[in-house]
Amino acid sequence: MKSRNSKTFAFISFLIVIIAINLSFSFTNLLSSETTNQETFLEGLKISATYNSTIEIDDTDPLKDWANASAEGICTGSGTSGDPYIISGELFNTTSGSACLDISNSRKYFRVLNSDFIISGFSAGIVLDNTTNGLIEGNQMPRNVFVSILILNCSQIIVRDNNCSTNAGGIVVANSDHITLDSNIVNDNLGPGINLDNCEYVDVVDNDAIENVDEGINLNDCDFVTISTNTIINNSAGINTAISNNTQIIGNTITSNGNHGIYMFQSWIGSISNNDVNHNIDEGIMLEESGLFTISLNHAINNTRGIYIYDISPNNTISENTANNNALSGIEVRDGCDNSTISKNTANNNGEEGIWLFECDNSVISDNIALNNTRNGVRLNHGENLICDNNNAHENLYNGIRLYNIDDSKVEGNEANQNGENGLRLLSDSDRNLLAGNTASLNNMSGIYLESSDNNTISQNNALENVDSGIHLSGSNDNEISQNTASDNVENGIFLENSLRTFIKENVANSNNMSGICLISSSNDNIIYQNTASNNVEHGIFLDNSDTNFIGLNTANDNELNGIHLDSSDDNVIFSNTANNNNNGTYLDTSDNNKILGNTFLNNLVCYNETGSTDNLFSDNICTAPTVPAPGLDPFVLGMIIGLAIGLGALALVVIFSLVRGRKK
Repeated sequence: MKSRNSKTFAFISFLIVIIAINLSFSFTNLLSSETTNQETFLEGLKISATYNSTIEIDDTDPLKDWANASAEGICTGSGTSGDPYIISGELFNTTSGSACLDISNSRKYFRVLNSDFIISGFSAGIVLDNTTNGLIEGNQMPRNVFVSILILNCSQIIVRDNNCSTNAGGIVVANSDHITLDSNIVNDNLGPGINLDNCEYVDVVDNDAIENVDEGINLNDCDFVTISTNTIINNSAGINTAISNNTQIIGNTITSNGNHGIYMFQSWIGSISNNDVNHNIDEGIMLEESGLFTISLNHAINNTRGIYIYDISPNNTISENTANNNALSGIEVRDGCDNSTISKNTANNNGEEGIWLFECDNSVISDNIALNNTRNGVRLNHGENLICDNNNAHENLYNGIRLYNIDDSKVEGNEANQNGENGLRLLSDSDRNLLAGNTASLNNMSGIYLESSDNNTISQNNALENVDSGIHLSGSNDNEISQNTASDNVENGIFLENSLRTFIKENVANSNNMSGICLISSSNDNIIYQNTASNNVEHGIFLDNSDTNFIGLNTANDNELNGIHLDSSDDNVIFSNTANNNNNGTYLDTSDNNKILGNTFLNNLVCYNETGSTDNLFSDNICTAPTVPAPGLDPFVLGMIIGLAIGLGALALVVIFSLVRGRKK
C-alpha cells in the first residue's frame, strides 16, 4: 500500500474544491429537488431499521467498536471470515453529520448489504477509513451530494452492485490497495463516476459510468490497476490516468464522451486492448509522456483522432487496431516517440492521414491497411532508421506512402495503388533510404516520386499504369534505380529532371505512352546501363538538355519514334546498345560532341541521324536497312501469262493430235 494520511484531509479538500466548481450552477436545483426525490424513494423501501444520524464504528474505541454496534443491534455476526459482521436492509436517512455510515480502524470481516443511504450537505453515504476485509454490496445511494462511497487507507475491500448515482461523486478511493469495484452504477454525478488516488492493485470491472460531468473513471498516481468491461458513455471524458503505472484497460465500451475516450499522462507500462472507443469528441486513445504500452485490438472510430501518442512517449506497440472514420488521423504518433511499433492496424476513411509518424526514430510501420484517407495512407515526417514494410495504402486522396525528411530507412514490400497523387513519395532531404519490392501502380501521378532526395536506392519495384511516370526523380542526386519494372505508364517509365549522378540499371521500361527512360532539364552525369526500353509510343531512351551521361548496353527496340534520341544534349556516350526496328536507331537533334560507339542498329528506317549537330563521333556501329521484299505481279499481267500458257498448251495438243492422225493414215 502506498503511504497514507489517516484522514487524507488534503484529498478531501481537493474533492470539495472540485465539487464547489461543479455545483456552482447545479447545487441549488439539486437541493430543492432532493426532498421530493427522497419522499418518492422512501415510499418503496422495505427496511429493518432507520437511522437519522451518523452510525460510526471505530474498532479502536470500545464505545464505538463492532462489539458495541452488535450489542446495539446495528449488525449481526462475530467478525470472522466465516461469520462476518453484517449490516443489512437498513435505511440511513441522515440529516446531519459527515456520513451516513462511517467505519474506521477495523480489521474484522464485515458486510454492508442492501441498505439505503440518504444524506444532505457535503457528506458521504459510506466512509471507510483504515479498514480491511469489507464487502459493500447492493446498496442504494440517491442524492448523497458529496460522494456515495469514500474509501481511505483501506485494503481488501469489495464494492459491488451498488447504485452510486446523481451525486457530486460516485465512488472515491484514496491511499488504498487490493480494492475491487465491481458492477456498480455511477451515473449522473457532478464529479467523476469513479475516482482513484494513490492506490495499488485495484480492479474496476463491469461498472456503468454514464453522463458524469467529469470523467467516467479517473486515476491519479495509481499502480497495478485493471479497468475492464466497463460501460463509459457521455461523460466529460472516458478514462483519465495520470502518473499511473502498470495499468490494464481491457474490453471497455467508451463512447460519446466530451473529451478523450482513454487518456494516459506520464504513465508507464501497461496494455490497452479490446476496447470500443468510438464517437468521442477528442481522441479515442491518447498517450502523453507515456511509454511501454501495448495498444491492441481496439476499435477507435469516429473520434477526432483514433489513436494519438505524442510528447516523448517511446517504446509503445500499436497493433491490430481499427482506426477508421476519424476527423483527423486514424493513428498519429509524434514528437519524440522513438522505438514505436505500428503493425497490422486498419486506418481507413480518415479525414487526414491514415497513419502519421512525426519525429519518431527507430520505429516500425508494418502490415497495416490504410485506404481511402483524405490525405495520405501512411505519412512519415522527420525521422530516421524507420522500417515501413508490407503495408497496403490504396485509394488515398494524396499519396499512398509519403516520406518527408526521412533518412536511413527501409520502405519495402508495400502496395500503394490507385492513389490521387503518387504511390510512394519522398521529398525534402529524404536521404539514404531503400525502396525495394514495392508495387506502385494505377496512381494519378507517378508510381514512385522523389523530390530533393539523395543517395536512395530504388530497386525491384513495380510501377505500372500510372497517369504520369512510373518512377520520377526531380532535383534528386546520387540515387540508384535498379531492377524495377516501369511499364505501361501514360507518360514515361523512368523520368529524371534536374537530377545528377543517378545509376539507372537493369530496369524494364516498356510500352509507355512517351519514353521508356527520359532525362530532361540538366540531368547530367547519369549512367543508363543494361535497361530494356522497348515498344514505347515515342522513344526508348530520350535525353533533353542533359549532358555527360553514359548510355550503355541497353535494349531499345520497336519504339514508334527513335531507339535513342538526344535533343540539345552534349558530351554523352552511347555505347554498345541494341536499338532495332525503330524509326531511327539513334537520332541527335542540336546535340554536339557525343560519341556513338559499337551499337547495333538493325531494321530501323534510318540507322542513325543527326540534325543541327556537330562534332559527334559515330564508330563501329552495325547498321542494316530493313529488308524490302520483291514486288508482286500485277493481277492483269498474271492473268495474261496464265491465259497465254493455257492457249499455248491447247495449241500444242492440237498439233500433236493432228500428227498422230496423219501417221495412222
